[in-house]
Amino acid sequence: MSRLFTCGLEEQAVAAWAGSAMWSGSSDAAGFSVVNSPVRSGIRAIEITTHSANVRGPWKSLSAAVNTGTFFTRFAFRKSTNPNAPNRIFIMTNNGFTTGLVRVDLDSAGQIVVTPLAGGGTISSSALSNNTYYVIELKVLLSATVGTVELRIDGVSIGSLSSINTLNGTTLQEFRFSVTTTSGVFPTYNYDDIAINDASGSFQNDWPGLGHIIMSKPGLDGSITWTPNVGSDNFANVDDLPATAADDDTTYNSSATANDEDRYAITPMPAEIGTDDIIVLVHVWTRIRGEGTTATRQCRSLLWDESLSQTVGPTTNQNDGTAYTNCAVTAGGSQALLYDAAGKTKANLDNFSIGAEPVTSHPTRLTAIWANIEWIEKPPASLVWAPSPMQALLVR
Repeated sequence: MSRLFTCGLEEQAVAAWAGSAMWSGSSDAAGFSVVNSPVRSGIRAIEITTHSANVRGPWKSLSAAVNTGTFFTRFAFRKSTNPNAPNRIFIMTNNGFTTGLVRVDLDSAGQIVVTPLAGGGTISSSALSNNTYYVIELKVLLSATVGTVELRIDGVSIGSLSSINTLNGTTLQEFRFSVTTTSGVFPTYNYDDIAINDASGSFQNDWPGLGHIIMSKPGLDGSITWTPNVGSDNFANVDDLPATAADDDTTYNSSATANDEDRYAITPMPAEIGTDDIIVLVHVWTRIRGEGTTATRQCRSLLWDESLSQTVGPTTNQNDGTAYTNCAVTAGGSQALLYDAAGKTKANLDNFSIGAEPVTSHPTRLTAIWANIEWIEKPPASLVWAPSPMQALLVR
C-alpha cells in the first residue's frame, strides 16, 4: 500500500489544523481560509487571498525524514490571475524552508515551473487559464546523482528531468502546499483534492491520477460495544470534522476490551459522484488516545463493505499517554486504513461502515473517525474507444 495521504480539504476550521489528524501544521492561518466555493470536489477547498513574503498554507510531514524513494504528489490548483513575479505554490523540503529539494512556481506568464533546487534545469508548462482548476502532479525520485523529476497537468506529461540531484544536500520530510511571494499583485489561489503516493506496494504506487475526494463521516450506529461519554448514539460522539480538535474531550467513545468493535454506517455518497463513476479508494482516519500512562495502548481502524466483509487497518500506538494520537504518515504507508475500492460502485459505498477496536485490554478513547473517498469521473461516451468494423474483424 503506498497512498500516504488523501485529503479533499473538507476540514472546517483553519485555526485547528496544526496538529489535527489530517495536517501536520499550517503557517499564518490568518492568511488563508477554508471556503465553500470555488471547489473542485466536495464542499470545501483552501483559498489564499492575501500574501507577501510570509508563508501561508498547510503542510504534511513524514514521521521520519528519507533520502531514497520515489514520491508522487497531486493537487488541484486554481488562480484568479497571474502574479507579476514568480509565486511558489508547492515545495518538497526537509523542515520549513531552510533547505528545499524541489519547488513548483506560478510565474508571471501564468506558467507552472518546476525547479530542482540543486540545479539540473526546469520544467515549464504553457500558460494556465484564470479561474479554472488544473490537476498538477509531480513525480520526484530522490537521489544526489540519478534523481528524476516529471510534471503532469490534467494527466498529460509536460516534461521531465533525469540524472539530476534532487536531494540538495538534505532529506525529505515535508510536503508544503503554500504560497510565498514578494509580488505586488496578489492573486487568489485555491487548492483541492490533495494526494501523496510513494512507489512501494502494489496499489497506488504510481501517479495518483485525476481523482476527486469527498469525506464521509459516521451517520448511524451499527454494531456497538464501546461506551459513549455523552448520550446513547455512539456515532454522534465521533462524527466531528478532523480539524475540530477542541472537541477531543467533549464527546467520545471508550473501551478497555481488546477487539471490542464499534461499527458505524457512513453518511450517503453525494450527488456529485455519478452512478457509473470509477471508485478508487477509501482512506479511513482516526483520532484516538489512551486514558492512562501505564501499559501499552493500541488501536486500529476497521472497514466493512456492503456485504459486511471486514478490512483491518494498521495498529496505531498511543505512546502510553493521554495525548491524542493522529495517524502517522511514513514512507511506505500510513497508519490510516487504506482500502482498494476497485470494482465497487456508488451504491456499494452507501452500505459501507467504518469503526475501530482496541488491540490491547487497556482504556482507549476514540473522538473522531472519518473516511476520505476518492473517485474518478466516468469518461463521456464520446471519449470511450470502440473498435471500428475493420478493427473488430482484425481482433477476431
